[in-house]
Amino acid sequence: MSYQVSVHIATGSEHDLVLCDIGNYTDNVEEMWNTAFFPSTLLALNGILASTAAITLATAINNMRASPGTYRSLRGSGSLGDYEGALDYLVRLRQCCLEHPLGTVTIVRH
Repeated sequence: MSYQVSVHIATGSEHDLVLCDIGNYTDNVEEMWNTAFFPSTLLALNGILASTAAITLATAINNMRASPGTYRSLRGSGSLGDYEGALDYLVRLRQCCLEHPLGTVTIVRH
């Protein structure tokens, strides 16, 4: 399974405008993210304003950077995903949220 994350803005038409497509990332790092976001989760960002998400993401990113060894040990059993990729994914999402504070975060789990 994986996460597909993007930031959108409503256009008033049938389709929203995609401001940033962060892409797809494996859920093998889900335990890392759950620990970084505790007591929340990455999925809790779905549907919220990007400016609000940026604050939550900053905390999760700081948590991961403060203890890389701990987070590396939380990697799932699959062969995909690692600490560096999981952290980079959050950093890219936060950057998008900072650039588009009025957008809405959309997270789809496949």
